[in-house]
Amino acid sequence: MAVFITRIAELTYKYRSGTISPEEKAELDQILNESEEMRAWFNKINDENYTMEQLRIMQQIDVADGWRRFQAARKAEEVKRKPRLLGVAASLLLVVMAGCLYYIFSGSRSRKMDILVPFEKSGSALAVNGLLRFADSSVIVLDTAPDTLLARINGVVIARSKDTIFCRAGNKPHGHPEELRLQSLSKKVYMLVLPDNSRVWLNARSTITFPAWFDANCRTVNFEGEGYFEIAENANAPFHINVENKTVQVLGTKFNITAYPGDSLFNTTLLEGKLQVKVADTVLEVMPGERVVVKNSGEIAQEKVPDQHKLLAWKEGFFDFKNDKLTDILPEIARWYNLGLVYHVDPDDTKYSGALLRNELPQTILKRIQSQAPYQLILHNDTIHVRP
Repeated sequence: MAVFITRIAELTYKYRSGTISPEEKAELDQILNESEEMRAWFNKINDENYTMEQLRIMQQIDVADGWRRFQAARKAEEVKRKPRLLGVAASLLLVVMAGCLYYIFSGSRSRKMDILVPFEKSGSALAVNGLLRFADSSVIVLDTAPDTLLARINGVVIARSKDTIFCRAGNKPHGHPEELRLQSLSKKVYMLVLPDNSRVWLNARSTITFPAWFDANCRTVNFEGEGYFEIAENANAPFHINVENKTVQVLGTKFNITAYPGDSLFNTTLLEGKLQVKVADTVLEVMPGERVVVKNSGEIAQEKVPDQHKLLAWKEGFFDFKNDKLTDILPEIARWYNLGLVYHVDPDDTKYSGALLRNELPQTILKRIQSQAPYQLILHNDTIHVRP
């Protein structure tokens, strides 16, 4: 029976990847015609929504343990009737096949690009939280996109599960890799799982541009905004992040980058692993617990980070201010809620301390900050006005 199950998995993979021979297709048809249970399983595996749900939970499945449990069940059932055993096999095959779902699905089509949800051309006025842009200018609005397969590009699967975007490449993607761009616009943190299984969390007003698959010896993305990176180790393919005229190179690490366009500084903080920052001709080696700050003037500083938990508060869903200047706090709040900011007074060194949930209304946030400030913080026409 183990050989039988393996054969079904092999035939299903070949069917989905388009590599099945006429003889193998006839063999698969015969198996499915002889068993209603196997036919039902096969139809389920070929349902795209079901497949993407299995992809979402795939990382939580111990496939090896599932196979061991199947073998144990097989031995226990050997003394019973064969139809009963077939039912157990059909059920447990779903567990075993979870580890193969990605390969079955990603190679299913060979067209250059197949976008499977409604999209709008770039340039549309969209009041949305997240966008996924493609090289041909098509745009998927993540706010309205379903939790399912979003697109296929030359054997690459682009999928969504809630606020997580997956980009999975098959064994041998063909052609030149498509360039994709994920934008988190406001009031939302998106997580992106890259083709190498590296993970990136994007804060509001952040953008990452990445290829649909990486070269064997180099992994490169472009970034602006704020993001937390967990890079999969691969000594043979260093990971490079380009931020304007700065490059961050990693081998396998966890770190945070803040580099919003128009800000007066860039900084990256290393939490774990190895990190190298290159600015023009200057190369800095960063140790865990350190950060590199680069000002627009060109001044570079390398220093210890006193509070790493505060650094990642945005990723956990709250603002964490500890004796921070109002002039640093208000731009962060305006950016999160996609608001303007106008000062009707000369800002001073007024400071605020407090932890605030990011899912609160902006009026609530401003009211709490105003309780410690000598100013009025008024929200009008999507703009924060700072008045005496």
